[in-house]
Amino acid sequence: MTFDCPSCGCVLLSDAALRGVSPATSLRCRQCGSTTTAKNALKENEVRAAGRFAQPPDSKLERRQVSASRVVFYIPASGRSRNLLAFGILWTIAVGAMLSQAGGLNENFAFHAVVLLFFIVGIVMILVGMLRRYEEHLLFVDQQRVTLRRTFFRRSREFSLSVPTITHIQRLEFYQEDYQPVVGIEIRSTEGKIRFGTMLSDADKEWLVRELLFLTSPNAPQVETLELDEALKQREGRSVSQRSK
Repeated sequence: MTFDCPSCGCVLLSDAALRGVSPATSLRCRQCGSTTTAKNALKENEVRAAGRFAQPPDSKLERRQVSASRVVFYIPASGRSRNLLAFGILWTIAVGAMLSQAGGLNENFAFHAVVLLFFIVGIVMILVGMLRRYEEHLLFVDQQRVTLRRTFFRRSREFSLSVPTITHIQRLEFYQEDYQPVVGIEIRSTEGKIRFGTMLSDADKEWLVRELLFLTSPNAPQVETLELDEALKQREGRSVSQRSK
């Protein structure tokens, strides 16, 4: 067994080499720069050998083993938009008021064009804010494919990657907001990439990355087949009906 970096999956040490160093020894990943101790690494290897990682106690994510080799992660809507939704609404109202008070189109064509562009920006902010607040995710993982299903009210989209083509799974800075990095989870392969999870807590991101790295590894264990949890199948419809009331 090898000890892999919990952030990016890069191999740090073999299990034998890990046991030959002091527990307090600091290990630094040469790929992403994250650090841990040999003691923590050994503990994580023991947990990984058992096939599971400890989920954060305050996590809202749900994990379901639906077959001998398939796991589904339910990521609920965050209910938050980082103030983008409110700001987008105020922006759009203000720009709309400016547009309604402007003169005729023939007299102020350039002004109308600029204000209309700002109005479109406001609409985009509202849409992105609503996605952050209300979009739900289901992540299906097995030894063949990783599939992410995004559900926004009753509309669903799926993105899928073949596991053998995956090159890395890691936490990654997607962009900056208010001069602060916004970090999500990226699954990259030669077929493309899947990005999600910017609204998750740091602990949930770390746990989910470790689970994904383990489940997509060639040595992931097989477990007793379980029936698909009906609550998981009905959750999307139930949450959508509650929002529509």
